[in-house]
Amino acid sequence: MQITPRELATLQLMMDGKSDREIAVSLGISESSIDTHLRDLFAKLGVTSHTEAIGAATRRGLVGWEEGSRREAASRLRQECKSNHDARAS
Repeated sequence: MQITPRELATLQLMMDGKSDREIAVSLGISESSIDTHLRDLFAKLGVTSHTEAIGAATRRGLVGWEEGSRREAASRLRQECKSNHDARAS
């Protein structure tokens, strides 16, 4: 299984919580190209979703959780929890 540099970049941005649209903007390519990269990546990993792809790639050592990514994910989670709490309180 040979993951291309573009597929790997797509996967890493996906791990950072970016949407397909945000990934396309970050890489300077169209959303259609992202769809193609994801389709090929999912086939290579034998998965059908973003979550499964991240899990499979992590288990195979293709990617890892870097400190910055974990910090960003934790920050997003805190913001979502605060937003949900604030919405319930009002």
